[in-house]
Amino acid sequence: MERIIKVINDYRSDAGSVDGSFFGHLRGLQAGRKVRVVLKIISDKKLLKLWGQAVIERAGRRCEYPDCTVNSHQLHAHHLYSRRWVTMRYNLDAGICLCASHHTLSGLSAHKDPDFKETLILGNVRTRDFFDDLRTERNRIQKNTEDFKLECFEKLKPYLIPF
Repeated sequence: MERIIKVINDYRSDAGSVDGSFFGHLRGLQAGRKVRVVLKIISDKKLLKLWGQAVIERAGRRCEYPDCTVNSHQLHAHHLYSRRWVTMRYNLDAGICLCASHHTLSGLSAHKDPDFKETLILGNVRTRDFFDDLRTERNRIQKNTEDFKLECFEKLKPYLIPF
């Protein structure tokens, strides 16, 4: 499990004063000693879970497959392009909300039907231009850095349900 880790290397210059600042909890350290603090911000697993929740909320908690009438409580977020592409991993546009049947169970499911994207285009769920734009975004080079994950988290925030 990959985690975003921010490492702060700093020197404590004020050994005598202890206040509520960053160095307040370093009471026992001597002046000039190098301090390494590791702050865990968010993991890939957690961010993917938030992405899935945001995709489902954006869809209004309904299956987006054309003419699906299944009133299911078990909804899945599906990546239209593989999440191996860093730019697609947390991209809200790269996801679609599907019921269990249209995600993995039936013969026409997203994972079994080779023409799934064409079905979405013909059913007016997504357009051909949408997939062209998404493909362009997919081919953009992006590293899975801390800043990128934080930027993606900020984009997903409006869709998240407060607990």
